[in-house]
Amino acid sequence: MSSASTDVGPFTGRPMSELLPLMSNIAGERVDGIFYQYFGFNEPIEPHFQHTIRNLEIRDDDIITLGFPRSGNHFAFEVVNMVQKQSTEYVKSHMIDNVLELRKVDTYESYRQEPSPRNLTINFQVRKIPQQAVEKRTKIVYLLRNPKDALTSFYKHWIKLQADDMGFRGTWEEFLDLSVSGQFTYGSWFDHVLCMERYMADHPDTPVHVHLFEEMVSEPLPTVKKLCKFLGTSEELAPKIAEVTDFGYMKKNSSKDGEIGDRFLQQGAAFMRKGTKLDWKNNFTVAQNETFNKIFEEKMAGSKLADLVRPYL
Repeated sequence: MSSASTDVGPFTGRPMSELLPLMSNIAGERVDGIFYQYFGFNEPIEPHFQHTIRNLEIRDDDIITLGFPRSGNHFAFEVVNMVQKQSTEYVKSHMIDNVLELRKVDTYESYRQEPSPRNLTINFQVRKIPQQAVEKRTKIVYLLRNPKDALTSFYKHWIKLQADDMGFRGTWEEFLDLSVSGQFTYGSWFDHVLCMERYMADHPDTPVHVHLFEEMVSEPLPTVKKLCKFLGTSEELAPKIAEVTDFGYMKKNSSKDGEIGDRFLQQGAAFMRKGTKLDWKNNFTVAQNETFNKIFEEKMAGSKLADLVRPYL
């Protein structure tokens, strides 16, 4: 358990020892200090990370799309796959069924059968990617979204999970304390981003493209074209890709979200929630916003990735 368990939560003012029991109903385990949910696969997670994921065979034309949860991951999943495969068709399976850490059934065989080029979709920190991906300098698309919106979406998603051993039943303030301290599932946004920044510094020869959620919402076509350039694909389909991956268009024209919602979420909830920026203003109080800004500046001082999201805080 992290030493953060003895600290006082900055949002509730309560000892973390009082807040940690709020996680007790969520089925999962900690790996290297970070909590991961079983998410319906009630099998040990540590062997999946330490052996299956670490030793996954990587092809030369594979790419990795990686981002902290609720950073526009479902949104980017379709965009990246279309650019990579030069298609304007949605992937038949849902993003959730393609997340590497959740793909525990016949992992090696299922990936072996996938045709190239493959997009390895990941939510965990970059330090745990397959060893061959590090050695082969596999291209990484890093999904970045301002943390206030990411955490707002994170909370609203986790309280809507239908299973008693999956959903979070605490308050918004309690969630903020657990999340910023790194005790909630997937750890803290700050650590996730700083880990990526360290990886980029330590592996300067690895191509990394930062895919900013806010830019995709405001300027979809230029953002898709940047992705085409990074992946070395034609820009010919970029206008159509930008059109069919508009958030509202996807919610209306793709049935996958409703199907996956029926599997995991309470009635009426959706994995693709709003797809907007600055929704955090509807959730943070003035005092919470001031506290969060202080924490952000303390933790992210000198971070270039932090500079990209600061205009949206």
